[in-house]
Amino acid sequence: MSELKIEQSVDQKFSFAGEMTRETIVDAWPEQESTIAQLAGDKLVIDLASVEQVDTAGLAFILAIVKGCKAKNVSLSLKNTPTSLVNLAKLSDVDSILPID
Repeated sequence: MSELKIEQSVDQKFSFAGEMTRETIVDAWPEQESTIAQLAGDKLVIDLASVEQVDTAGLAFILAIVKGCKAKNVSLSLKNTPTSLVNLAKLSDVDSILPID
């Protein structure tokens, strides 16, 4: 099992790496809530290029970020979204709310 690493590159740009699974999301959830609470700009970009595996917990994690950004009026952009995340979103009928670039 690979952990989920979240790194802030500049301002409101983040890179996720590793696995977004129920085993890793539990540890990352508080960081996501803290980051959303501290958002200061009007745009958040998340690069998912280094994400190796995603399950439904990973999808829930992303949806929580979408919800948090919407509540703070912050535009969210997901870059390099893994096919597995897109497929899970389609299967769950939530693909239309994911801001995939």
